[in-house]
Amino acid sequence: MKKLFLGLLAALILLSSFLAHSEDNRVVMNSIVSFIPERLKSYAYSQVSLGKMDFPSGVVVACDPFYVGNADLAAPFKQKIKSGKYVAGVIKANIPTVGERNILAYLVLQNKKVVKWEQAEVVKEDVMFKSKYGVDSGLGAFFDKDTAQQFNNTLKDYMQKKPNEDYYNDVILGGKEADTVAYSSLVKVAPHSDLHFALFSSGIGDGIYPSYWGLDDQNNPVALVTSFENEYMYRE
Repeated sequence: MKKLFLGLLAALILLSSFLAHSEDNRVVMNSIVSFIPERLKSYAYSQVSLGKMDFPSGVVVACDPFYVGNADLAAPFKQKIKSGKYVAGVIKANIPTVGERNILAYLVLQNKKVVKWEQAEVVKEDVMFKSKYGVDSGLGAFFDKDTAQQFNNTLKDYMQKKPNEDYYNDVILGGKEADTVAYSSLVKVAPHSDLHFALFSSGIGDGIYPSYWGLDDQNNPVALVTSFENEYMYRE
């Protein structure tokens, strides 16, 4: 009975958070909440809306940001979206075994109900994972194909000038202390650029994480999510 009460309380807290911060996207956010794995629904959640990121080409990439120049590890998705700006965000959960972690990253494309979820497959055929990406930096990201290329150029220039430095700590975090285990932010593709990508800690760290399109009743994409659920979240 106590477990059921705590579960209902957590759901009410999450719902009130979404209603307070996602009024314009309430319908699709309810669908995104429904995607949260059942095993995680008994914990307290919070939503972090990062704001609108840029999709000049409408070709979407989800990957470890420091593999962004690797054609196999950062291949774009087959499904395209209309060029423009879209809200990115994360859902965090306070998990007893590991503390607060990002359990889901999302893009809001339209404020419509998701009627089905479909694996987000990449265009490249000869890859190990068609709808997942590997993380080796403890970070995941959403990019447009064009902003991915620009960020890759930024990383190359930085490494040529400072081969022994770390772009994430030195530039993105600015050398400051930060909560990197549950980090999320919009990040400029270059220090003086007006274009952004979404960056977030990947659950409990390195691993292989799947992405899914949320489709409406016309099979149009209304959301994109990456799940960071990992069995190690549940181990005592």
